[in-house]
Amino acid sequence: MTIPAKSWVWEKQGLIFRPDASRPWMRTHAAVPTPMQIEGSRYRIYFSSRDDANHSHVGFFDLDLDQPTRVLASSADPVLAPGPIGCYDADGIYAESAVRHGDQV
Repeated sequence: MTIPAKSWVWEKQGLIFRPDASRPWMRTHAAVPTPMQIEGSRYRIYFSSRDDANHSHVGFFDLDLDQPTRVLASSADPVLAPGPIGCYDADGIYAESAVRHGDQV
């Protein structure tokens, strides 16, 4: 479903997703939500979360816009993690955009 931008009507939904602190990479935050349409009204929302050392990792959760307060799935492991010491992403990484390239994101 494609909705023209000028016809969007925003409704506050409250808290939709809370980080799962039992996962070491996802202790706090679900920052910089970055949506990607999966199919129809189903979306994968990439986000950055922080570990105990305050390093950011990228994970995702899936939801259906027809039932936006119901999380369908979430990543057990990060899809992007901080790089090695000395690299630009050693202290963390954010997903500020998601782009499809063939069957990869």
